[in-house]
Amino acid sequence: MRTNRIGSVLIVLAFVFTASTMTLAQTEKTPSQTYMEYYAALQKAKKIDDILPFMTAARRKEAASMPADMKDGMIGMIQEMGIQPGFKIVKEDKTATGATLMLEGVDKSKTKTSVTVTMVREAGAWKIEKEDQKTGK
Repeated sequence: MRTNRIGSVLIVLAFVFTASTMTLAQTEKTPSQTYMEYYAALQKAKKIDDILPFMTAARRKEAASMPADMKDGMIGMIQEMGIQPGFKIVKEDKTATGATLMLEGVDKSKTKTSVTVTMVREAGAWKIEKEDQKTGK
């Protein structure tokens, strides 16, 4: 009788653990999903502070230390010089320290552009550490 009760408890615990693990896996965002959310926020942003939640703590600290007049012009420059809507994420590689995304698209002048995005996990969420853009070729 006692063995049956222990067995039943173990089965219930195993079911609860499996269900909670599946739910967590279904709700956790991928680096690509996080980047697409960032990009949507970037397109609507009026100031640099609008996109800072997507950045690593180090990048947020760097932005906080900028003079106000420099911060005011940053968002427009990022929007103007960056990859334009319609780009594709062609590769997502998870690494031991985070993830790397490879994007392909065009810049404002319609020149072929590729972007390498380095992301890390901070406080359980994907954050953008660095974006390297190469235009041409």
